[in-house]
Amino acid sequence: MENKIEKKMSPGELAERLEAMARQLRDGQFQTESGNWPVPEALRAKIKIVEKKGRLQAGFKFKWSTVAHYPPPEKAAVEDWENRFKGVKKRLGRSFKALSRAAARDLLPDPAMVEQYLRDSADFEILSSQQWPEEMIVYRDHVQNMKRAADGGRLADFQHEVRDLRSAMVACHQAFK
Repeated sequence: MENKIEKKMSPGELAERLEAMARQLRDGQFQTESGNWPVPEALRAKIKIVEKKGRLQAGFKFKWSTVAHYPPPEKAAVEDWENRFKGVKKRLGRSFKALSRAAARDLLPDPAMVEQYLRDSADFEILSSQQWPEEMIVYRDHVQNMKRAADGGRLADFQHEVRDLRSAMVACHQAFK
């Protein structure tokens, strides 16, 4: 479940929201739309404060796994998804690396390489499209452009799409890790 708040608020309102979250963390129970979750002894956190070109920006994230507190059938489904997702990402990484090597060597990829990447991308899309629908539309467009460039013998266009795919992957990993 996601509960995202993005609106203009007073410093007092923002402080109240942050203090409420801090109280929940200290009390060891964190309330969300989907339930009340125990807070672990250690959790992953990221805090970033930047002032640049006359603008202050602060952000924070924290996360921990809640799977251990799911009912057994739901827990098994989530664990199964995570295992399949990891496997698909490994295969996708390998096939993308092969395409990247060809692009770096100023070569068009072997058609079998492109087909493998397309199969891996299709598997990735099946597991990802519900969670990240907009991102997957953009990803699919780049994959299809890369295939058309490779099939059409357009090396510069192929290299361009490989660069675009790499940039999109980096941005995705930064946003969703």
